[in-house]
Amino acid sequence: MRLLTAFLLASSVFGQSTNTWVATHAQQTSGVQSDTMFHVVNAVVGATHTFKVTGSAGMFADLQVACFSGVKTTTPAYGGSGASNPNSATAGTGIINGIAVNDLLVATLNYATTNTATVDSGLAFADQDPLNGGLSYGGALAWKIAASTTSVTAVFTVGGATTVNAVSSGFLTAGGTPGLVAHVKAHGNATFTTAAINTTGANFCVANLSGSNTPGTLTDNVAVGGTIKHKVVSQ
Repeated sequence: MRLLTAFLLASSVFGQSTNTWVATHAQQTSGVQSDTMFHVVNAVVGATHTFKVTGSAGMFADLQVACFSGVKTTTPAYGGSGASNPNSATAGTGIINGIAVNDLLVATLNYATTNTATVDSGLAFADQDPLNGGLSYGGALAWKIAASTTSVTAVFTVGGATTVNAVSSGFLTAGGTPGLVAHVKAHGNATFTTAAINTTGANFCVANLSGSNTPGTLTDNVAVGGTIKHKVVSQ
């Protein structure tokens, strides 16, 4: 008579996954600077999430990324608008109409001073990064959760006359109140990658890519993994 023994062996499998970024709205001062807002819905997220801007010398790129929970996962963006000014200490984003309570409102900025920016209309900065000489233009990403249906026009102040571009958009709530899960920033005058952040729990990410008129290409990378269990039978 033979005795059969069964036991489990577990092995880990790891890989990489990426998201498809959509340009929400872009604003450009011809021949000088640009500001582009990107977003991704139904985002692949994880404990090790990095963001990369690929480009070459002269892109002077500045990147801010913020990831949120509770945003609608199909066509959430609406009301995208923007404005540019070649010589101003303020940058208005244009008006966001059609707002519903608990929608996520986002405004982004491109500017060229070393001053710290401010923003009105109740928005708060996820991140900002002033001009870094020889490396990048300044950039900022600000957000708020709509408390009413009143239209919003965000205005940034940058502390001195400069070239400014600003963009804003609304994003529909999934039904509750969206929440900020994680955020990160980085800059460079050639290809760079952000530090890794933990975006677990988010379903939506929005990014501001500020820089020259050719500030590079935005991609991301999420480390994904799992465990495979093997049943082993011995006699």
